[in-house]
Amino acid sequence: MHYLPIIVPLLLSIAVSPLAGQDKERKKSGGKVQGIAVDADQKADAKKGIFYHDGMRVSVWEKKKLLDGYVRHKHTKMLIPAADAEKANAGQFPLGDGQWGDMAAADKYHDSSTHPWVLRTRSCYLVSPLSFNILSQQVANITDSVQPKLMMICGGSEVHPDRIPVILVLPTTDAYIKFGDAYGGAGSSHGAFFTDSEQFTMPIAGKDRSVAVCNWGAKGWDQYYARHAAGLALADSYFGKDSINVPSWFHRGFGGYSSRLFSSQVASFFGKQHADKGGSPKDLAKWFADFKISGDNPARGAGSNDYQVYQAGLLIKFCMQGGDKASTNALVAVTKAISSGKGVSKAVKKLQGVLGSKSDAVDAYLAKITG
Repeated sequence: MHYLPIIVPLLLSIAVSPLAGQDKERKKSGGKVQGIAVDADQKADAKKGIFYHDGMRVSVWEKKKLLDGYVRHKHTKMLIPAADAEKANAGQFPLGDGQWGDMAAADKYHDSSTHPWVLRTRSCYLVSPLSFNILSQQVANITDSVQPKLMMICGGSEVHPDRIPVILVLPTTDAYIKFGDAYGGAGSSHGAFFTDSEQFTMPIAGKDRSVAVCNWGAKGWDQYYARHAAGLALADSYFGKDSINVPSWFHRGFGGYSSRLFSSQVASFFGKQHADKGGSPKDLAKWFADFKISGDNPARGAGSNDYQVYQAGLLIKFCMQGGDKASTNALVAVTKAISSGKGVSKAVKKLQGVLGSKSDAVDAYLAKITG
């Protein structure tokens, strides 16, 4: 496995939970799980690696840190020793080697691919050399808006604490291309992609985690690529251990739905472009078999990456709101598989089988949403 050099020690100090403090008074004891005392009604979750702290779901790694007295930084939500809380509350940030400084000093320190900012938001980790204000006030709001949309497809629950998504936000197109050349493959020819765990991971909160990457430097496309990356990262987290077997169109469908169909206005805007490129393919079964995000695709037309991304998202939206009972039921089966943590790829392949003959219905739905 490969890691960005100096990012590694920085990330080792990060925790998943945005909350710290002492547990509320326990009611009925459930004994200990992995050496941690739990309530009886939380024991089943604890056996799955899900613990609670002040009502929040946390991993065993962070639970132990919190019980050891760590607290969250006021602004970054990173875990820090309680002894440093006063500096953090005064608006200071850790700069490495035990040094602390104000936000200006921290922005200067983190303006580097070797030790970028790392923030814990409501739904993910954000890693980036962008300024703190841009990252916390713009990017975080965009990426955090994605999870509520996808939770409807994934059974309404949060992801497992050990699978909290990580999104690497690169500030320029040049930086994105360079990273994509090193770790992305053909999929990085789009403005967002998910890293192969065999090529690149980041050690966060006791786990090596794959990373979704987005190009924030593409003018006019930055927010859409950030949404797409959040969708890809959450897809991998929700699919769990079966993620590697889930057909790639469904992964990209989460990204496309999150970035190009998240509102009726946006869905209509991109939908008109999709219709101009030919609309839904006449042979969806063949489209599933041939699906790819390719660096060799032309800029426009049915073979383009933009076409592939929108079509994948459109199919998910069609299953949710298109009025086709068989397609909706097949997606519900996927939702149940995600919720149970079993058979996700099998359920998605069955969904493909149902959708394979629905091209006309999908095209009619596209015409409806484009008005």
